[in-house]
Amino acid sequence: MRMLKAIFFAGMLIFPLGATAQEAPKLPGSVQDYSTETVDNGEVRLADNLPVEGPARATSFFQDIADGVGGQAMKRVRMIGTAQPNRTGQGGAWSVEWTALMVEGADLPPERLRFPLSTQFDPNANEVQKGYPVPVAGKFPEAIEDAMAMLEKLPKPEEDDEGEDGEDGQDGDSLGGSGKTGEGGNDQLANFQPPEVVKEPEQQTSVTETFEGCEPRVSETEGVAIVQGRLITLVDGVESERSECSDTSQRLPLKTTREGCSVAVAREEGRAYQEARKYYTWQGNNTFVTDCERYVDVTGEYLFYQLVEEKNACPILTSLEQLSATVQAETVYYDDRERRTVVAPCLPTEETFPVTFTTDGCSIRHDFDDDLSTQQHRAIYTDDEGVERNVAGCVDSPTTYAMQMDYGVCEDAYNAEQGVVIRQGRKFITVNGSPQHISGCLPGVELGVTKTRMGCEGQFDHDLAAGLSYIHHRFFYEPDGVRSYLTSCERTGETAGHNLEQVGWENDDAARSALPVAQTYIDGPEGRVNVGSPAVNENESPVPYVFVRNADVLNGQEEYVGCNVYKLTDRSSIYRRPDGSEAIYANGAGASQGPTNGCTYSSENRTIYAYTQWDSEDSRQRGYYFGAGCSSHPNSCPYNQFWDYLPSSRQVTGLSSYSACITLSYALRMTHFDRNQSRQVTQLPDGSKQYGAWTNQGSPFVRATYFCPVVQ
Repeated sequence: MRMLKAIFFAGMLIFPLGATAQEAPKLPGSVQDYSTETVDNGEVRLADNLPVEGPARATSFFQDIADGVGGQAMKRVRMIGTAQPNRTGQGGAWSVEWTALMVEGADLPPERLRFPLSTQFDPNANEVQKGYPVPVAGKFPEAIEDAMAMLEKLPKPEEDDEGEDGEDGQDGDSLGGSGKTGEGGNDQLANFQPPEVVKEPEQQTSVTETFEGCEPRVSETEGVAIVQGRLITLVDGVESERSECSDTSQRLPLKTTREGCSVAVAREEGRAYQEARKYYTWQGNNTFVTDCERYVDVTGEYLFYQLVEEKNACPILTSLEQLSATVQAETVYYDDRERRTVVAPCLPTEETFPVTFTTDGCSIRHDFDDDLSTQQHRAIYTDDEGVERNVAGCVDSPTTYAMQMDYGVCEDAYNAEQGVVIRQGRKFITVNGSPQHISGCLPGVELGVTKTRMGCEGQFDHDLAAGLSYIHHRFFYEPDGVRSYLTSCERTGETAGHNLEQVGWENDDAARSALPVAQTYIDGPEGRVNVGSPAVNENESPVPYVFVRNADVLNGQEEYVGCNVYKLTDRSSIYRRPDGSEAIYANGAGASQGPTNGCTYSSENRTIYAYTQWDSEDSRQRGYYFGAGCSSHPNSCPYNQFWDYLPSSRQVTGLSSYSACITLSYALRMTHFDRNQSRQVTQLPDGSKQYGAWTNQGSPFVRATYFCPVVQ
């Protein structure tokens, strides 16, 4: 009897050509009446021990279904799959994808399941024992139909063969039969004559499954990207056919991110709509499946932020021509993280305050040349909090006062030798009915009197409020050429107007305005004289900062999405100060910069068991009946076999742990082969790792060879 091979290679199951999925026929009175309650809710049992140290071939059988569907023949059906660690983060720590069926002991090729099944479970040891129950998910009734369809293809036993098959009608020599090779079957085994070996064709055809050249298919309705794979047909190791890409059972969840998307401002709606896009991560790379579009939250509504006007950060716009002070406001919005973004700079609103004038804080300016004094006043307004705000500094008002001379408050200067009398008086003005003297004693009638700065250099009376400095002089006369001073240095009618030279700015970043810093000086008789130190002129209105732009400023923080590294910024409003420098105001998180690839790549290597090679040193190339895993008798060995039932390659798997073997006939040799594998390791910026599939490196090599002695 020829055994058809199904080889587990590089994490994939390889079938001979022709073992493809087909539509299983409907079988009346059998699987159509099957319900999940009759099969222990979709549970099968492992047919062989399953190591859980890495990807491995897994087999299971329908033991609990045989009495209800298919009869004893169903016990020979094996479901074949690939076991590997579960990387989905859901279910158990280990998963199996069941993809094919085979009938043990039958000359039938394995066939693909029409609908692959999946198992997720937590292993109870490093090697799960044969018979261990595991759950299955998927279209399980269809898998039973596929199994029944395979059993229909088995050759029907002839009636005259009943005696040869034994009382129960089953082939005692079949690997899936009644097991007559155990106790009570030694005589038959001793007299067994193996059938003539039928040489298999030299040409080897196999099918492999790969992801290469296939891109995941996006299903927005399911919210996933479905990994695509294709089948490659190999004839003697050379590719002869390649199928189209189709869905596999692996699903990648679609995720939503705002990275790379902005906020769309709709001024006419008074809203700012948040935008986002969808992506999935496959093999360490992010793939975006949608453009940036309005983001819909869990309620199904667009996520938007209300536009509001804020006046606190804007200066008041004043107009002396219209005698008004107008409130200005910025248009901004706050997102769902309370981050502030400026949409429009400070602009006038409809809220205004009237501008009035007051003399508080202002003085009377005196013009001694014209004998006229002028009352000064300043413009003010009162804001909505009742606080008085200054609009401009003190300036001349229409109110004036004529100067007069009061001779009754000063003594006349008398020079008896010269016989000169100089009458002196003080100038005054009348304000609200009360006289106010505005000068010292001044000569009224000058008799050869001369005014001089000599001896009064550097002496002034400075009136900062009026913007004037009064120059000090003293008076003398020179009878017979001898100078005689009549007064000490005092204020006279001569003045020097104040000049301002701006030397800088006093910035108030909190108020987003600045006041000019100026040096007050006069051009005195002896030249320039500074009046005090440079200072802010309180009569000047603050000069507002000018909004320039919104910009994202790096803040030194980073965020990771897969391999992508995004540098975080603060969304900032930038204003230009009057001195030309810039003031930056952070309003919240800005758009990240990037992405850049933050992943590093390395590889891991391992050595795994490949297969066990049997060969004989006898010229007849036969080992007849032999076993592995014991040294007493093949019947006692956990593995026993007939030489002629071995594959033509003499290679089998599952014997890695056996170091002893025995044969009833000619000496055999058991050789375990291992192989080296490697896989790519992707280190993500957040410290996590992703692993690629294991790939074979080179050919299998000998790990150990054991000689099997002959026993009788």
